[in-house]
Amino acid sequence: AARLCGKMGNLCPAEAPKPELEVNVGAKSDTEGQAKDVFEVAAGDKVDDGRQRVSGKVLRRTTTDVLVQPEGGGKAVWCDIEDLQVVTGPGVEEVKVGQTATVPTRGISGKVTRRTATDVCLKTPDGKEEWVDIEDVKAA
Repeated sequence: AARLCGKMGNLCPAEAPKPELEVNVGAKSDTEGQAKDVFEVAAGDKVDDGRQRVSGKVLRRTTTDVLVQPEGGGKAVWCDIEDLQVVTGPGVEEVKVGQTATVPTRGISGKVTRRTATDVCLKTPDGKEEWVDIEDVKAA
């Protein structure tokens, strides 16, 4: 049985199951326009661990460690929170109607024609419109 750590009841890193597939994380907790301190990261935030050469999204965290799903897929990796940097730049919050965007995991790109909180509609060069998960979209 897994042992719980800390007041939040998270699974301890050494005993937590490591997901084999990408996990759909919950809502992003970020303050408007302010840089986030690495000790304030939450599920959905983008982080980078230069020591382990891992960049991706936070799936879960404890007081001292963060479970990161690598951007290119693969197994999630536990990282020491002190080795992380919060990643800023193009992302979900910057995908806007009218701009060009790509979905690297599916090899498609196009112009954003519509957007919801969870999905983006891309008009591809051949004129087709396709709805994709906003978490998979990268601003071009």
